Amino acid sequence: MGLPKRTHEQFVSEVESLTGDEYTVVGRYVNTDTPIMMRHNNAPCQNHEYDVRPFKFLRGQRCSHPECRGPRTAAAWRASVDMNRFLTPPKTDAV
Repeated sequence: MGLPKRTHEQFVSEVESLTGDEYTVVGRYVNTDTPIMMRHNNAPCQNHEYDVRPFKFLRGQRCSHPECRGPRTAAAWRASVDMNRFLTPPKTDAV
């Protein structure tokens, strides 16, 4: 038997306990994998509304507005480049 299904009210409660009043659930929770509309209650991003999968939000994925993401640091860029080097198969010369 699996876990009991989370209700809309339970999801809203989890969001409030994680973020206080920083985020508002705008859409209706269906399940953990169906995107739901969220609002970031933040003046710099103009209360940006966006879709996110509930499980991703609960694991830390937040507002995607450029004002909220902040500048990308050189260290973060280097880390992504290094990671992509390992994810991309090496090029071989065809004979």
